[in-house]
Amino acid sequence: MAFTNASVLETEPGCGPISLQYALRGVGRDVDIWEVHSAVYRPDGKSSLRDLALYANRSGVSTSYVSGQALARIPEKAFVVTHIPRGSGHFIVVRKLTNGQFEVFDPVDSSRAVLNELRLQSLQPTLGLIVTKGTAHGAGASYAGLVVCFWMSIIQLLCFLLWLSLRFSRKVRT
Repeated sequence: MAFTNASVLETEPGCGPISLQYALRGVGRDVDIWEVHSAVYRPDGKSSLRDLALYANRSGVSTSYVSGQALARIPEKAFVVTHIPRGSGHFIVVRKLTNGQFEVFDPVDSSRAVLNELRLQSLQPTLGLIVTKGTAHGAGASYAGLVVCFWMSIIQLLCFLLWLSLRFSRKVRT
């Protein structure tokens, strides 16, 4: 999975900082909403999953990415800030409970709902950020997956160029 998509999953103002604050409080980090807001919003007024990951790591927690289809396999009690394609994009928080149930926090109206896996998947989550207790190793911790993806992309590009050059050289010889 290409985690570089985390930087393009953007949302309108409000839901990103509130979702991240909720998840951070869930793992024992009390952060001020205005501090989160000023740290994750760009000049265009939007935030991305990558922006949220960077702030969470600076706050001293560990983060990792998870695909929307893999939300059912997250550890129990883990908090996941996930992107859903509602409107121009929206962040919610998902927490796995017991017996295949999930608590979903929607920052728009501060509502909480308990859903089963099928109902959770009906929200069409795309990519999530797992926020867990533990010390992050600076902002680089969130980049571990991105670095691996970057090098895999470089290798794929080189393989493609090699294939292209071999194909072209065969046409020239014939």
